[in-house]
Amino acid sequence: MSVAGKKHWEPDPDITEDALEQMTKDVIDRITVARVGLLLKHPFFGNMATRLKVKAANDWLPTAAVDGRNLYFNAQFFNAMSNAEIEFVIAHEILHCVFDHLGRRDDRDPKIYNVAADYIVNNVLVRDKIGEKPKLVDCFQDFKYEGWTSEEVYDDLMENVVEHIDIDELGELLDEHLDLENGDGDGGAPKLSKEEMKEIRDSIKESMLSAAQAAGAGKVPGEVARLIKQFTEPKMNWREIL
Repeated sequence: MSVAGKKHWEPDPDITEDALEQMTKDVIDRITVARVGLLLKHPFFGNMATRLKVKAANDWLPTAAVDGRNLYFNAQFFNAMSNAEIEFVIAHEILHCVFDHLGRRDDRDPKIYNVAADYIVNNVLVRDKIGEKPKLVDCFQDFKYEGWTSEEVYDDLMENVVEHIDIDELGELLDEHLDLENGDGDGGAPKLSKEEMKEIRDSIKESMLSAAQAAGAGKVPGEVARLIKQFTEPKMNWREIL
């Protein structure tokens, strides 16, 4: 197993297979507990979390990742966090799906766009007190970007940050942002076709609507509520219609 660490945490390369196997089982139980916690305290996130299959990825994943169907985790990473921090990470992965950060990068610089996406997600979670921001990762989070889109944050980073300082000085990605079209798909990072990714995006939209309905009014982040309104009340160009 070869996985990279973070500034304040790194996996134990000498952990035994038996110890890792037992830790993985324990972490799956803790993820279940965290999902229940989200259902009780933040029902939108809890409902969305129940739609993700939980899969250990100790061999290729250093932290956490999502592909729209599955929540992938490194057992040592999750084991080093509290249950409230695990709630934060699960909600972080959910918002990447909700905001379609998997499909919005286009031809932008992958590293910088991933940073922009994390700023957006972490701001929402910290503001709305969804779990606790993990202490073992120096997450990208700055309320300067409150209300911005990931594309706007990206443009700001490219214009005002990247040319002047090392982006790594500002923080760390909490998770791994998968390149789903170019994964190895053979026991490692998943690989999906464009058709599969479209199916996943459509499924996420349906899940958002049902999760928001189950959560009830006032229980959905404002950014998500606006997205849902766009899905259910699309603006029509009457000139084109007529």
